[in-house]
Amino acid sequence: MDFAIYANISGHNSFYAADANDRRIKVKTICLDHHLSHLTHVDVVKIDVEGAEPLVLKGMQKTIQKNISIKIIMEFGPTNLERGGHDPLEFLNTIHKMGLDISMISEETGELRKISDKELCAMYSVNLLLTKLP
Repeated sequence: MDFAIYANISGHNSFYAADANDRRIKVKTICLDHHLSHLTHVDVVKIDVEGAEPLVLKGMQKTIQKNISIKIIMEFGPTNLERGGHDPLEFLNTIHKMGLDISMISEETGELRKISDKELCAMYSVNLLLTKLP
């Protein structure tokens, strides 16, 4: 896939360019279902891929299904998602349809709190904990 190297903020390199001046390189990708298939279980996955989170979740559906107690810590940044052509609210709907519960992780305390999809879509960026519903 094409991967954009941002000139000024290396921590935000992404599949989705911020502007036409970003340098681009080709990178190999693999879905987590394939990469993790040799494991008997997966406890925790951290996802922070600057707007490509829907692609990662799509590529790990089998991993989620077969690991009943999996915990997924995921960045949710509506602006990053939109830059990648993903509707933030639709992405949250997809997460719900996958049978995952969403809690916001407080940046200050680490505590979990329930938050509405509407509130999430109004935020700049937040870390979420996704857990399987019983």
